[in-house]
Amino acid sequence: MKRVVCLLLSLILLLGLLPTALADGNGPNWVVLCNEDGTEREMRRTQELYNCMYGESVYFHLYADETGGTPVEGLTQTFYVDGETVHDPGKPDYKVKVSWDAEKKYYVWDTNGFSNNKVQISLGDGTNNYSFFANLTIEDIGWFWSRNPSVASAIPGGRAVTAKYDGSKDVSVYLMATHTTAGAVLPDDFEAPDGFTVRQLTQYCWRVTCKADESWKGEKKKLTLYMDKAWTSIFDLGTDYTVTFCADGNEPRGKDAPAPSVIGQLAAIPVTINGRKRTCYMGVGEYNNGKYGVLTSSSMGGLESADMRAQLAVGLWWQTSSGDGTYDLTALSADEVQTVIAQVGEFRLTATAEGEQTGTLNYTEDTTVTARMPCQRIYTLTGADKGKWRFEASCTVDGEPMTASGTITRTVATAHALKPEQCKTVKAINEGLEEVIQGIESGEHVITVDLRRTGEEYSASDSDRSAYRGQILIPDIKQNNVDVSVEFRGAEGGTTLIGGIQSETAAFSVSNVNFIGNGKDKETWKVSEDNPNGGAPNMAFYGNSRGNARDCTFTGYYVAISCGRELRMCGRNNTFRNNHIAWRISTENKNGGNPDALNCVFEDNEYAIWVESFHFMPSFYAPTGCTFTDNGCDVRNSDRWWFIPGNYFTHNGNPGPVNEIGGGSGNTYCYPMASGGTVDYRQLDAAGDTVSNANTRTYQTPKSALDGKTLKVASAEADTILATFSFADTAAAQTEQAQTRPVMRARMLRSAVEPSFDATVSVDRSDASKIEFTMQDPCKQVNVSLPCEFKDGTVKLKATGAEIPDAEFDGQTVSFQTKKAGTYVIESKTPVQPKPDDAVTGIISSIVASGALQPGASASQFADLTSGSWYYDGVRCALENGLMTGTSARTFAPDRPVTRAMLVTILWRLAGEPYGRVSPFEDVLPGSWYAQAVSWAYDKGIVTGVTATSFQPGAPVTREQLCAILCRYAALTGKNTAASASLDAFTDRAQVSAYAEASVRWALQAGLLTGVGDGRLAPRSGATRAQLAVLLQRFAGLK
Repeated sequence: MKRVVCLLLSLILLLGLLPTALADGNGPNWVVLCNEDGTEREMRRTQELYNCMYGESVYFHLYADETGGTPVEGLTQTFYVDGETVHDPGKPDYKVKVSWDAEKKYYVWDTNGFSNNKVQISLGDGTNNYSFFANLTIEDIGWFWSRNPSVASAIPGGRAVTAKYDGSKDVSVYLMATHTTAGAVLPDDFEAPDGFTVRQLTQYCWRVTCKADESWKGEKKKLTLYMDKAWTSIFDLGTDYTVTFCADGNEPRGKDAPAPSVIGQLAAIPVTINGRKRTCYMGVGEYNNGKYGVLTSSSMGGLESADMRAQLAVGLWWQTSSGDGTYDLTALSADEVQTVIAQVGEFRLTATAEGEQTGTLNYTEDTTVTARMPCQRIYTLTGADKGKWRFEASCTVDGEPMTASGTITRTVATAHALKPEQCKTVKAINEGLEEVIQGIESGEHVITVDLRRTGEEYSASDSDRSAYRGQILIPDIKQNNVDVSVEFRGAEGGTTLIGGIQSETAAFSVSNVNFIGNGKDKETWKVSEDNPNGGAPNMAFYGNSRGNARDCTFTGYYVAISCGRELRMCGRNNTFRNNHIAWRISTENKNGGNPDALNCVFEDNEYAIWVESFHFMPSFYAPTGCTFTDNGCDVRNSDRWWFIPGNYFTHNGNPGPVNEIGGGSGNTYCYPMASGGTVDYRQLDAAGDTVSNANTRTYQTPKSALDGKTLKVASAEADTILATFSFADTAAAQTEQAQTRPVMRARMLRSAVEPSFDATVSVDRSDASKIEFTMQDPCKQVNVSLPCEFKDGTVKLKATGAEIPDAEFDGQTVSFQTKKAGTYVIESKTPVQPKPDDAVTGIISSIVASGALQPGASASQFADLTSGSWYYDGVRCALENGLMTGTSARTFAPDRPVTRAMLVTILWRLAGEPYGRVSPFEDVLPGSWYAQAVSWAYDKGIVTGVTATSFQPGAPVTREQLCAILCRYAALTGKNTAASASLDAFTDRAQVSAYAEASVRWALQAGLLTGVGDGRLAPRSGATRAQLAVLLQRFAGLK
C-alpha cells in the first residue's frame, strides 16, 4: 500500500496537483484535536489526527510548528489523498470535507465518504499550504471496531442494533467484543432459532445472519443473544445483546468481506469433544518455555550468517474462564488435537514475505516437541530472509476458510571479530572490545571472541596453554541507537577462565568455557596483588546486561550467575558444581525467563537456586530437564509459588521432592519429576502434590498412575489452591504398576493412546452465592474438594441440571464425587452477601465522588513495606482504595519500575473504569489486563502511543512521562493545570524534554514532584511504584 501511495503522489506531483506545502517538502504540519466548544483535547501536538471515527465530525486546530505560535486559521483550499483515491478540487464531483468554523475558531472535518483508514489532508490559502495525516476508524452497524475498513465492524457502546432487511436476501451483522468486552462469550451449546444462523469467527467476533424469507410481511425479526459473561466494568450492559432486522434498520457503511484476519486474533472452530459441543481457537503457535503460545509479532536478530530458528505450528487452544471476568488460553491435549483434526480435516501453515525479500522460508518437521499440534515445524530465517514474514494458520470449516496470523521480523547485525592476537589474554580481550565498541556509531552489531584452547590452570610461563585469568569487562554502550552483543566461543578441547565476565549494557553469550572461581566461601576474590582478579566479585556472570551460557561449567563461585537487571537464566547444558549459590534471581532483575533453561546439572552447591523476587510470572523463569543432586538447598524461594515440573531432584540417592528453605511466601513444587527422557509420577508429598493450573495440560498423569494419588491444582497467579482431586487406591491389591513412563526427549507430554488426568480447571466466584467450577475428564471416579464458605448448598452438573448426591459442605470446603467432565454449579441454599472489600468498583466510585483518597488500615501484610518510610502512607492509601495491588501475597515491590500499562490502569481505576474507544495499538492484545485502560486513556488524549501503532505497555515510565500523563488526566478531571514553577534550581533542567516541560513545571508547582537530591530533577529516570503511590496521594488533594 505504501508503495502505491508513493507512486500515486509522484503522478500527482507531475500533474501539478500537489499542494505547495507537500511539493516544497514543508509538511507534514501539526494538529491538535478539539472538543466541540473549541478547547483542545490534548496538550501535545502531533502530525496525525488519531481516534477519528467514520461518520463523525472531527474538530481540530492546525499549527505550523510543534511548539509555540498560534493556530493557523481561515484556510479554505482543501485537498485529500484517501488511500489510492485522490479528492481533486478540479473534479466536478469534488466535495469540501474540511471547513473553517469562524465562530468557534477550529476546522471541522466531515469523515463521511472516505474509504481508507489513512487519509492525507492539505489546507491552503493559495500562498501557504499545510498538510497532515489522519487515522480513520471505519464504523458499521453493531458494536464493532477494526483497523481494516474491509471488515464490517463498529464500536461497543450499547445493548442492541438494527439492520436493514427486506426479506430478499440473507443479511449479516458482525458483533465484536473488543478489549473492553473480551469476556463476552456465547455458551458452546448455543443454537440459533429457525431463520437465523450465528457463527463465531474469532475470539471476539460473531456473525449473526437473518436468512432470506420470501413470505416476509414487514414484521421485525429479533434475535437476543445471552452472553455467558459480559465482563465490562464500564457500563451495566447486562448479559444480552439484541439484533433486530427490519425495513428501517441501519445499512452497513463499510465494505463486505469474509471473516476478519487480524494479527493476534484467533479463529473460532466448532468441534465436539466427548459428546460435548465446544469452541477451540486456532492461531499460529510459537513454542517457548515448554508450550505453544500465540504468535502475535516478534523479531529475531543476529548475524547474516546465523540461522535463526522459529518453532511454529498451527496452535489449538481452549478459552477458559479465570473466574474474574477474564479468560485464559489452554492448549489442547494430544488426543484432543487428533479429535479436532479428524473433524475439521487439513490444517495449513504458510509463510509469506511482507517486505521486499523474495523466495520462501525453509523449514523442517519439528520432532523435538511432542505436543502433537498440526504442522509442527522449525523455520530457519537466515540473513537473506531479512524483513517481516507473516505466518498464517488456516483451515476450512463448513466450506468457509478460517485464518489467523502472526509476524516475525528477521533483522541482520553487522559482524565484528577480534583478531587472534586480541584473544590471547583477558587484558587483550578487554582492549579489543574497547577498540571495536568505540568505533560503533549506530545499528545492530555482533562481536565474536574466539577463545584459544587452554589448560585448566594459569601459568605465566606458558602463554599458549595457560588458562585465562582475570575479569572480562565489556565496555558500556552509551549511544541510544546502538545494540551490541558479544559472543565468547570456547575452543574445541577446552577453554578455562579463572575469573568472570561483567557487562552493564551489552548482551553477551558464552559457549564451551569452564569457569573457575575463588572458592564458594569467598564473596570477593582474595588473591595476591599480582592477580588481576583481586577485589572483584567472586561471580562468573554479573552486571545488568542480558547474558546466556551453553555447554559451560561453573565451579567454586560465591554466586555463579547473578541475575541483575537484564541478566537472564542458567542456559542450556551447563553444570554448576560446588558453588555457594549457582543461580540467583535478584530483586533488581527485570527480565523474563530464558527458553534455553534446559538440561543443566546442579550438584553439591550450598544453594542451587536463590530467588529474591520474580519480576514477571514465576513460570517465565522455570528450568526444564535439569538435575539437582545433593545440593544443600535446591531452591531458596522467598517470593511466590513456583512450579518447576520436568526436573529431577535427588538427595543421598533418594529422589525428590525439592529440598527447600523458605522465607517469605515462596513455595516450590516439582511434580512430576523427569530424568533422562522418563517421567516419574511418584507421590512426592503425602498430603498431595501441588500442580499449576497453567501447566496441567503439559504434565498430565496417566490413568495407570492415578491410584491413591492426591493432586492439588493451584492458581499460578494468585498462589492459592483452586481444587483438590483425590483418587482411591483401587489397585492396591493388584501388581504394583511401574512408577515411570518413557517419553520423547524429556518433554513431559502424554501419549495419545493411554487416557490421562487433565487437571486444568476454572473457578468462577463472581456471584457471592454461587461458584461455577469447570473440570476436564478425570479418567475415573474422583473426590473433588474446593474452598467454599457455604454451610449448606447443592452441587449440580450445569449441562443437565442433575444434582450430585452426597455433596458435603463444612463452611470451609465443599466435596463431592464424580467421574464426568463439565461445569458444576455449587450454590448456597441461603443468599450470601458479597464482602465489602470485593466491591472495588464501588470503593473507587466513592473515591472519585469525594475527590480525595483517604488512607486506610496498615499495609503490614506486605513484608517489603517499612512502616514510617517516606512512601508508606502513600502506598497504604493506594492499596486500601484499590488503585494498586501487591505483586504477590506478601510483596508490594516498592522499588519496581512503573510501566506504561500499570500507570494508565491505575488512572483508569481512579476515573471509575470508564469506557473508551479501542486504541490502534497492535501491541495491546485483546483481553490483556490493561487493554481497557489503554483504550480509555487513548480515547481521552491522556496517552498518544510511542508510535501510531505501538503503545509499549511494558516500557518503564520516566518521571517526566509520569508528569505529562498526570497533567493530562488532571485537565480531564477539571483540575487547574495552569500553575507553573521554575526549573532554574535544577542542574539537569536541560534534560527535560520539550513536550514534558509544561507538565513538569505544573507538577513541581502543585507539589506532586520534588527533586531527587544533589540539585537534580532526574526527569528521564524511571519512576517506581512507591513514587507513584505518593504522587497519587498528593494528587488527590489538588483542586
